[in-house]
Amino acid sequence: MFANPKISANVINTFFLDHKAIIIDEIALNGLEGIGFDYLWKCVNKRLSCELTPKIKEKFWNFIVKSKSISFYSLPNPLPLVEIYDRFNIVNEEFGQLMDPTEYLDGPYEYCPIKNEHGSCSTYEKRKPIPTDTLEKPYEDVYKTHGNYLVMVASLEERWKALASHLPISTLNFCVDVTVGDEVKIEDETSVIVDFVEGSGETGRTFKELQNSTGLDNDILREKLTELESANIIIRVGYFDNRVVHKKFVKTWLFQTDPDKYIVPAPWLNLSGEIQHKIFLNWLSTVMNKIFECPGSSIQFLCELFEFISMRNLTYLCTFLEKCGFVSIKCIRTSDVDLFSDDDSVQELVDYNPYESYECTLVFPMRDSLTKFTFLKNKLSETVDA
Repeated sequence: MFANPKISANVINTFFLDHKAIIIDEIALNGLEGIGFDYLWKCVNKRLSCELTPKIKEKFWNFIVKSKSISFYSLPNPLPLVEIYDRFNIVNEEFGQLMDPTEYLDGPYEYCPIKNEHGSCSTYEKRKPIPTDTLEKPYEDVYKTHGNYLVMVASLEERWKALASHLPISTLNFCVDVTVGDEVKIEDETSVIVDFVEGSGETGRTFKELQNSTGLDNDILREKLTELESANIIIRVGYFDNRVVHKKFVKTWLFQTDPDKYIVPAPWLNLSGEIQHKIFLNWLSTVMNKIFECPGSSIQFLCELFEFISMRNLTYLCTFLEKCGFVSIKCIRTSDVDLFSDDDSVQELVDYNPYESYECTLVFPMRDSLTKFTFLKNKLSETVDA
């Protein structure tokens, strides 16, 4: 549509509504008090400017109940029904001026700050948690069982994201933001990522876990991680899954060759960390043949064909082959589809993301790559033997 792909993407995003983000945002804007079905549907209906049919509510509920950032509670008394009034619709028809509403709503919030919870909730001590597995039913069944007694509460991270401009924030300011409903973004995304990874210790975090925690877009998160890795703050590790750890915990994943030297163990490295070129070329040849036999296979699938190599090392070989122009590496991205589609998501091939999971990383041979590789291998073998 446009010569510049960035312009095309911006135009598409202008007309695309992320209904999942809107749902989480509306729940988070209601703070620790939470939100019930009736008010949530009214808020989402207002944001999307469309009527929510039973089919759409069912689709939205399936997303909500599977979201790890949402908790569910049962109240001792049903939530009050609240109407949404748009001040811009209250207009003097004769003069066209905005008018004050005839009635002022004083709610539905009460100022009841909860210690160490960064929020206000009048039913905090009375409400009871509802196990998520008991709610994994059709929306109509859940509504018949719980009705307006059920309240949904977003995680602290999501409430911060929707309401707080700076971290940390006082309980009073947080409660005021909930009442006013201001939406601002957390500015220091990089420090949030570093703190989350560092707090995970030597186990680190996967790209998916980081995305769920930060809520960042794939491309933005990849850019942030690349910057942090270039600055030697985080390191990619993991033998059979792709993880990032803080530099202070990286020694757990490495092999010490000297008092001050650590390496990633690999079949083509000797105990001093030096490359054994013949073994390296043999591994390249073996992997290249499998890629040619099974084009479009994932790193995980290719690794299962071998017994003595980790997915981390196999990824290194594939990226080396890509730099030489023999293969192309792509990733599978699952994207949201149109709101009214029967499908929940659609998969597409995107540029290689070095932090993506191995099962979502695919390798394709380039044209005439096997012939070119064989020629290059023979030349390199002659050089090594000499």
